[in-house]
Amino acid sequence: WWNKFIYAIFPISFTKKLKNLWENTDFVISGYIRGQLIDALIMGTLISIALLILNIDYAVIIGIISGFSNLIPMVGATVATIIAILVALAGDTPIKALYALITLLILQQIDGNIIVPKVVGKNVNLHPLLVMLSLFMFGSLFGIIGMIVAVPITALIKHFVVQFINRRLEEKKI
Repeated sequence: WWNKFIYAIFPISFTKKLKNLWENTDFVISGYIRGQLIDALIMGTLISIALLILNIDYAVIIGIISGFSNLIPMVGATVATIIAILVALAGDTPIKALYALITLLILQQIDGNIIVPKVVGKNVNLHPLLVMLSLFMFGSLFGIIGMIVAVPITALIKHFVVQFINRRLEEKKI
């Protein structure tokens, strides 16, 4: 129905361009969401394992909560760290809370510098360095919202630039 509506309202050439834009946007956004979900699963698992090794109570539950909250940049790290430290302080010694803090800081550095650029970048067809650069630029310009939209917008821009370059090369028969 939607396709019929668009074809009825707009000229065919515009409709084809609009459908192409929508399909490319869908491809990039779904890749980004897939990458974020994989990252959340990886981080939830790593945090659960690390907290189990440290013998922190409710390690798996903390890992699951932090995995889901990891879908929002910076929130996952904060949530996991606060919950793990509070649980460690409530049930054990302060040294265990310190170990949890150090472990989670290390895991978040691994996530931010290795896992996200590799996993999310692969799913949206971006080089890991470009993922890091876009997160830094959009985050510094627009804060948390900028970090959330940085990778999909950068991937869309790259996708359309590559299409433009390929079309121009084809026109020049290169």
